Amino acid sequence: MRRTLAEITGSQWGLVTSRQALARGVSHMQLSRLADTGDLVRLAHGVYRDGGTPSGELDELRAAWLSTKPTALAYERLAHHRSEVVVSLASAANLLEIGDFRPTKVSFTTAARRQTQKTDIRYRSRKLPDSDITIAGGLPVTTVERTIADLVETDEDLSTVSDAYRDASLRMTVNRDRLEELLAPLAQRNGLPKGDGAALLRRVEELAGLDIDSVAARVASAPELAARVLENLFPDLAAMRSVVPTPDLIGLLGQDVIAAMRPVVTPVRIPGLEQFAPALPVMTIPQNVLKDQQEATSKMLQPIREALASSIPAQVRKLEP
Repeated sequence: MRRTLAEITGSQWGLVTSRQALARGVSHMQLSRLADTGDLVRLAHGVYRDGGTPSGELDELRAAWLSTKPTALAYERLAHHRSEVVVSLASAANLLEIGDFRPTKVSFTTAARRQTQKTDIRYRSRKLPDSDITIAGGLPVTTVERTIADLVETDEDLSTVSDAYRDASLRMTVNRDRLEELLAPLAQRNGLPKGDGAALLRRVEELAGLDIDSVAARVASAPELAARVLENLFPDLAAMRSVVPTPDLIGLLGQDVIAAMRPVVTPVRIPGLEQFAPALPVMTIPQNVLKDQQEATSKMLQPIREALASSIPAQVRKLEP
């Protein structure tokens, strides 16, 4: 009996339904006894977890999904009927780890209309294309684009949806074209031109702080971020301004940005030079430039050697480049 149950639980996250067990000769009485002894843990009506399997955050969601077709094994459903019952809406957002939703019911999208007396499960009917379904946590779930569009369609607050969109944009690749397509039928009800999914997406991005103006404002207010952007745009800028930041450059970028962009510098000293030329400032060369441009550094020092050759001690004259 336990070996029979282990064959089932081993392939579906340590869970088993009573219908799966019954189909393999394990009675309700035996299941109840195993639950009483702690060998099984009852998660929901007709769904158990192997007592030796650690509990997980997805146990309740997986148990709910198994209960929607309790006779079939999980791998069979995923291989042949994954579009039949798909995690959706806020449940999908939580599974995809985007946004901050606390649904009171588990939401599924089903190809055929379904009803249930269970108070913790909610069904919505829609035939989803395979392109709108992905796998997360071992369960079929709507893609991030379909999830966001579904949340907008069910009148979820746009600011809450925007939080989910921001999380998705930071953690994964979002197909903007597909999302605009899915949002297009919802534009007019949100006060935008009919069919303008791009405008609705821009509104979501504005609320998420991901529109161009918002991003530009954040870059401008953070010197280190502005410096990083500028160095990506102008790779040679770091070397130029580290030697002599011109007033025009400082005025254009701001002192804070110049400071943030300045690399670590290392002093280059010629032994005895201070003794004979105390007014000459110590030269500083960016460490990264010094490593890559030793030849240029040597050429820069050569005129100094030549100009002071008559008064620099012998050990300085023997200095090699």
